[in-house]
Amino acid sequence: MFKWLTLKFDEWICVTSGCVLINYYEGGDKKQLEVSAGETCFVAKNEMFQPQFPIVPTTYNPVCLPAFDRKGAFEKKEILSLMCS
Repeated sequence: MFKWLTLKFDEWICVTSGCVLINYYEGGDKKQLEVSAGETCFVAKNEMFQPQFPIVPTTYNPVCLPAFDRKGAFEKKEILSLMCS
């Protein structure tokens, strides 16, 4: 399971196969959004979320705005090193 992430950019997650579960908080309550193949979800800049991949393999295309920059990707350096290695 991935750690909780906080992106410094907007991201659209376009699932092409499998499924992504997005854990997030709304009004203090933990919620979960299921994004299936053919669906897209939006994660706003500075929103804390945790992705899960219950179906292996799952493929998705992240679309970042502004375009992805390793320096602004994640607040936690250990996550950045995992994603960029």
